[in-house]
Amino acid sequence: IAEELGQYDAQFYKLAEKLLQQLATAAPQEKLRVATLLGKHGETDEIIKALRMCTQADQQVIPVEKSAAVAINILRQHPKDWKGSLSGAIGELNQWFERIASVNSDSTVVQWRTAEYFDMLGDLDRAEAKYQAVLNAESFKNPTERGMVMNNLAYAMALNGKSDEPLA
Repeated sequence: IAEELGQYDAQFYKLAEKLLQQLATAAPQEKLRVATLLGKHGETDEIIKALRMCTQADQQVIPVEKSAAVAINILRQHPKDWKGSLSGAIGELNQWFERIASVNSDSTVVQWRTAEYFDMLGDLDRAEAKYQAVLNAESFKNPTERGMVMNNLAYAMALNGKSDEPLA
């Protein structure tokens, strides 16, 4: 409720943050709610803090797939700042996404999130490689999800000037 009231008076965003911080203290699995709020309504410093909350979340409590999804959603809200005030944080995120993709090489969800991240930033070579890794995984059989990844791969390839190449 406090977050909704924040659209009328910004002081309610601070109240929402305080309440969510208290919730996250009592229930650490809720920490990403704070990150989501800061990423949505915060200034640059708070957005960077939110992104770090994602990358520093305890993976025993919060699945890395969820942290990655929240980080991507936060960045999607601030594209005009990617090359400016958020460029340092994006550098850190690049390393984090590469690390989680390496450590979780058997997780198609982590690979997919990593592909989405690099695709969003326009790093099409990395995105293509990750999309391809997802499609090549033996466990990745859901036809709807395969179609989504193939579509994303085809789009990335087209943007990268490879529209004549077949999808493998």
